[in-house]
Amino acid sequence: MRNFLLADRRIISFYLVLFGLFTILHFLVMYIQGGFETVIILVDALVSQVLLFMILLSLWYVIRFSGAHSATSLRQFSGSFFALLFLVLIWVFASRKLLDSLFAVNEAYKAFLGDTMIIRAVFGLGMGIIVHFFFYNYHLIRVTREVVKREHQLKNLVQQTELQALKNQLNPHFIYNSLNTISSLTTIAPEKAREMIIRLSDFLRYALKQDAMQLTTLKNEIASIKLYLEIEAVRFGEKLYPEFNIQNEDLAQELPVMILQPLFENAIKHGVQESEQPVNIFFKTFRKDKNLVLSLTNTFDPRYTRFKGEGIGLENIRNRLRLIYGNGNLLQIRAEDKVFIANLTIPLKAEKKD
Repeated sequence: MRNFLLADRRIISFYLVLFGLFTILHFLVMYIQGGFETVIILVDALVSQVLLFMILLSLWYVIRFSGAHSATSLRQFSGSFFALLFLVLIWVFASRKLLDSLFAVNEAYKAFLGDTMIIRAVFGLGMGIIVHFFFYNYHLIRVTREVVKREHQLKNLVQQTELQALKNQLNPHFIYNSLNTISSLTTIAPEKAREMIIRLSDFLRYALKQDAMQLTTLKNEIASIKLYLEIEAVRFGEKLYPEFNIQNEDLAQELPVMILQPLFENAIKHGVQESEQPVNIFFKTFRKDKNLVLSLTNTFDPRYTRFKGEGIGLENIRNRLRLIYGNGNLLQIRAEDKVFIANLTIPLKAEKKD
């Protein structure tokens, strides 16, 4: 039904206005040419234009199914134009027959009707050309919109597929590390291993049900991070010292779900895990240039840790930021003076990229 021309109120309104104007023009031309009574000329104009209105509607379907919207289809365009000529011929003879029957006893009008057939044909052809041009361009716009819509849907599908692939890459990476930890604890600390399994199941229940395209609040993300740190605390105990300094107004800010977890995992892997001393992990938020900056710092022991660049987790963050915000440089990392710093910039009140 959506391809039926009359279903579009704006188009049919324009079409009606166009025919209203041509009906008035038809009336004025015939009135000047014939000098007949106003009622006769008015009936002439109304009957002729209503009939033309109905006949030219079929031109829409000729254009639509002829492929005339294609830039390389000159033959199809010519075909639709010849169809217009045929429709105008039908209108000329049909309107004459109809008007002849309505004014059968008026010989003067019948003679006038015959004398003005060429004028009527030219008039109908002019009207048909305008309608043909209008329908052709309207159909071209519709086809273009459909193509753009399909491209947009395909782009979204590719984006969602890529994001889901990134999420599917991250989850096994985290699970693999966690299971390794549990495996090592089963022999030296079975109770801690059991505790870690329980906390891990709670964390995965949250992590695995999230959509890769989904945005969540910083408040929810921090809640999941604290659950993750509780899991790691089973393993590292007093070596792990997390601190948070988050402004209350920042808790409602939206950001990609599970975007912080790789940062904390990286801090634990390169800071806590390889250090003999307690390691402080400090997370804070601040605003800068209409952006929310999420800053994570952790100390590390340079005797055991070297700044080796980005692993799977940080690369995953960059790719997700690129897909969602169109900018893969929102994550900045550096190591200086025994401190590893990761700054993640989130546009305030940002929406997903199209």
